[in-house]
Amino acid sequence: MLVLHRDASSAPSSTLFTHDCVTSHKDNIILKFADDTAVIGCITDRDAAAYRREVASLVAWCEDNNLTLNTDKTKEMIVDMRKKRGPHRPLYIRELELESEDLTWLRPPHSWLRRPNSGCTF
Repeated sequence: MLVLHRDASSAPSSTLFTHDCVTSHKDNIILKFADDTAVIGCITDRDAAAYRREVASLVAWCEDNNLTLNTDKTKEMIVDMRKKRGPHRPLYIRELELESEDLTWLRPPHSWLRRPNSGCTF
């Protein structure tokens, strides 16, 4: 998932219509809230090409619509649910490598669940 932050100074006192900012691949989602945008990509078989194209497309859309991306605040957040995890290729916007946060769980989610203590009384 990539979270892009638009620089608030790029469009003062204006309304931006984003109806044409849509995904081009069925496994990607674009979420918009105020001046933040998130690209969520489901990567399967280690093929991140559609996700990377989506990010490039969003960057181009921002440039076409005179929006300045604040790459200092932009991060890639990774949740890797594979059993055998490997290194992740860095993501670039205009030749600038983005900071990435690995949000992968250290333990599988089912290990978080525990049986209720049978000795509990209310």
